[in-house]
Amino acid sequence: MNMYLTGFAIDCLAILALSGYSAYNYFFKKPITGLKYIKPVLFLIITECFVSAYFAHSGNLTLASVIVWVQAVAVIVTALFILLIIIFKPDWR
Repeated sequence: MNMYLTGFAIDCLAILALSGYSAYNYFFKKPITGLKYIKPVLFLIITECFVSAYFAHSGNLTLASVIVWVQAVAVIVTALFILLIIIFKPDWR
């Protein structure tokens, strides 16, 4: 259960970050060219969270953990990559 909840929390943080970024750009009318790709990714992560919650509720916790961690690993790798860029190339735009 701890592994499932950890992966679910990581996915929820990704949802919060992506929706906050798109809301910020929407409300302040900032022209972002890659914004059209954020909405499908956000939809897929939300769908994945609902599917995994369904399997966790139905008692199949192993499958729910696998579903959650497939996306959580991608989020962790992406966050580490961005963090390394910030650390080693702070003037890179």
